[in-house]
Amino acid sequence: MRPYDPARIVIGLHIPKCAGSSMKRILREWFGHQMHWHYFDELNNRGPTRYRATPLHRALRHLTGYNTCIYGHFNRARGFGVESYYPEATQYFTVVRDPLNTTLSRYFAAKSLGERRMRAGTPTPISAQYPSLNDFVADQIDQPYFANYLPGPMTLENYTEILARHFVYIGIAEDLQTSVDHLAARLGFASIMAPHINQSIHDEQLSPEIKEAFVTARPLEYAIYKYAVEHYRE
Repeated sequence: MRPYDPARIVIGLHIPKCAGSSMKRILREWFGHQMHWHYFDELNNRGPTRYRATPLHRALRHLTGYNTCIYGHFNRARGFGVESYYPEATQYFTVVRDPLNTTLSRYFAAKSLGERRMRAGTPTPISAQYPSLNDFVADQIDQPYFANYLPGPMTLENYTEILARHFVYIGIAEDLQTSVDHLAARLGFASIMAPHINQSIHDEQLSPEIKEAFVTARPLEYAIYKYAVEHYRE
């Protein structure tokens, strides 16, 4: 992976249900006023605002020695991918998680919200579209997910080159504290305790047939995850 350049903006790519809420607390501690967020406003149906440096931000950079960090959901499938917002970006970091467990967590997090789950300004409980976990995962089998939130487009032929050339660090949610320790070292911060927050109750079981079909259909996502597992301690 590439070395971190503190003179340039670094972008954190928050893949939903991959320890993002924990990472937001950590990054706020590290970057302070140099931290900026990139999230779609579901309540008001508004896309993220593009960050533009101000004299204050430049002054803070001079005082702290650190440039800006931008962190959030960069979802190419919904029209706010990282290339369309920050085509000049050259360095990223992210945390990934086992793809199936990520999908299960997406369902249970949405289920726990009930009527509070918003899409395009409208309450959208997940049960209205997916009566069960099996229904949700079966519908997701052929829909790419990780790659929508990462620079690309990534393929099985080019993903290692993209990850090695553009990422200063890739952690894994299953070993978040070690990931935070190594990310801190890469960015030049003191590590802090990683909080475990925003966890949902898993109260349904996935059928073995759907599980097998999901794993078989996601070779790129499992390849990205395997790459992270192999390199996150470096």
